Amino acid sequence: MPLPNYHQDPTLFHINTTPHHAYFIPFATQDKLAPLEREQSSLFTLLNGEWQFNYFTSVMDLPEDFLSQPFEHRIPVPSNWQTQGFDQHQYTNINYLFPFEPPYVPHDNPCGVYQRTFHYEPKSTKRYLLNFEGVDACLYLYLNQQFVGYGQVSHCTNEFDVTDFLISGENQLNVVVLKWCDGSYLEDQDKFRMSRIFRDVYLLEREPNYLQDFFIKTSLSEALDQADLSVECTFLQSPQQLTFQLFDPQHRLIAEQTSDHFKVKIDKPQLWNAEQPQLYTLHLAYGNEVIEQAVGFRRIEVKDGVLLLNNHPIKFRGVNRHDSDPLTGYVISREQAEQDFRLMKQHNINAIRTAHYPNAPWFSELCDCYGFYLISESDIESHGASMQYVPTPEHSILLNVAKQDDNQRIQQQTIDNFCYFARHPDYKQAILDRTYANVERDKNRPSVLIWSLGNEAGYGENFEASAKWIKQRDPSRLVHYESTIYQHSEHRNDLTPLDFHSEMYASTEDMDRYFEQPQTKPFLLCEYSHAMGNSNGDLEDYFQTFEKYAGACGGFIWEWCDHAPYLPDGSGHFGYGESESYIDKHHASRLGLYQTTAEQNHQDYVKPQENGSHYGCEYLHTQDLEITAPQPFSFNFSPYTQEELTLKKHHYELEKSPYHILCVDYKMSGIGSNSCGPNLKEGYRINDKEISWIIQLYMNT
Repeated sequence: MPLPNYHQDPTLFHINTTPHHAYFIPFATQDKLAPLEREQSSLFTLLNGEWQFNYFTSVMDLPEDFLSQPFEHRIPVPSNWQTQGFDQHQYTNINYLFPFEPPYVPHDNPCGVYQRTFHYEPKSTKRYLLNFEGVDACLYLYLNQQFVGYGQVSHCTNEFDVTDFLISGENQLNVVVLKWCDGSYLEDQDKFRMSRIFRDVYLLEREPNYLQDFFIKTSLSEALDQADLSVECTFLQSPQQLTFQLFDPQHRLIAEQTSDHFKVKIDKPQLWNAEQPQLYTLHLAYGNEVIEQAVGFRRIEVKDGVLLLNNHPIKFRGVNRHDSDPLTGYVISREQAEQDFRLMKQHNINAIRTAHYPNAPWFSELCDCYGFYLISESDIESHGASMQYVPTPEHSILLNVAKQDDNQRIQQQTIDNFCYFARHPDYKQAILDRTYANVERDKNRPSVLIWSLGNEAGYGENFEASAKWIKQRDPSRLVHYESTIYQHSEHRNDLTPLDFHSEMYASTEDMDRYFEQPQTKPFLLCEYSHAMGNSNGDLEDYFQTFEKYAGACGGFIWEWCDHAPYLPDGSGHFGYGESESYIDKHHASRLGLYQTTAEQNHQDYVKPQENGSHYGCEYLHTQDLEITAPQPFSFNFSPYTQEELTLKKHHYELEKSPYHILCVDYKMSGIGSNSCGPNLKEGYRINDKEISWIIQLYMNT
């Protein structure tokens, strides 16, 4: 394997990437500012489009000279391998797709090699940052045949400084993407698993000592009649003077300063909330760069166990939302997201939990504008650990426990397993890194009210460290995590940094019991009313309970939409088509690549009979099977069994099989016209006395 083994090192997450920072796109001073249309910035070069691509079923098959190998395929970026015909769709809720042996992943680890060339003329006085907003599960980056760096954490931005690698003229960009890495143990979310570059890729031109990060902090007086705004700035090297301009929601300039930081007081601020998402606009100008950032004034807090926004109790009428589309998989455009937002607004949904990872960076920008309350969740779930046996000194006892059917002991061991990554010291930095990525990127978004540590990953010292860091870094927001209800046998959970009592799928009776005693934390249903299929029958009961208790702050339905990908229910083949064809009946057919379904392959005749054969095929695929052979073969693919076609007298009597019937033939005799005519010609008959047939079958199980 020509790659370094960074993808199996639990202490290494990024090589030659910039530190996690707030999301923003700089515009040149002569550009028209349009932060929601970042392609309008002359400093922004989008590298999406058609890339060359090679797919390997195992990273061990990657040739030493993979950067120089010819490419067999083309693939759109962003996209998913599985929606482009590579690898197969796999869904799991809890179990890992590979043996549990952290930090190792299987040798048979599929990988894809991407390449695109682009013309660029870098300036010697500028720096250049190459951004990958989403790659699952990890990437090795090469530019002009040189190794640039490594990155993981699928739903966070990996930004590489490529200043020293860019050349004037044609540049060759190569990316190796692996299906699994050690980080995959922390990305066991309930979803279809798809591998790929699934978010935008772009290049930024920056100043030599560029503005690396800034943190907008707002606070409101108790009476909400005065606001304080401050901006802390971090440069690549030394602090610099910037020009700050603040505009109110009516686009009037209300403050301007030149300094290395910004502070201003605002009388009678117009407040941000989901019903009236009032946004101020901040401009930060330095050198040839101008950055535009939305600013919202609001205060989220818990008082006496009640969740308050701007001094008023709020109830979340929320949904959990995955990035998911039947056709595009994880690849979600702004147009698709905005369609979701419009539907949500029409149905009185006011809150979104980004289950179970941060969405694309522009997603929260849109939520600022549309008015949604966000729980922004770190890219962490390790639910599958609960299904594993983690070796402990109690191994022999556990065997006896099973024999004695000691359910309580077995249940505790399951919980201890569940907390494996939450407590293991080797994964503390990995969990913290994912927390940093979530918080730092979206810390300036007014729509983000709550940071969530992750989902279904147990609880322990590593999450406690994350929660404490958030409280220190951003005390203006609240912290959420549900899995605190799981108590490791050797650890006492510290819940002080958390602001909610959060549960999944609790009943209204459970909520009644919670409020039998005075509570200091609001009750949040981070998942409830499981909506897959014919469900949601008791929503009114839940909403009555939400209204019954001031401390019940609502919930988030699981979930917004189904994950199911669209798959053709038929077959594709390279051979004669598209109508049926035989050795003596194919001259009206054309040799080519065809996509059909079993139903389309069937031909109705007055009297049912076998039909739908395709002659001269070299390749065939169905949803679950691929077949290739060095010599042409015939096949038919039907919704009816051969017995059904033989026994029924009329086509309208035919009953479809619950299965599709595939018949693959080494050869097939011609059909002739012997129903009333001469016998079949000798050349169309099969007279082989011995048959030697090489055929390759690939099962997509």
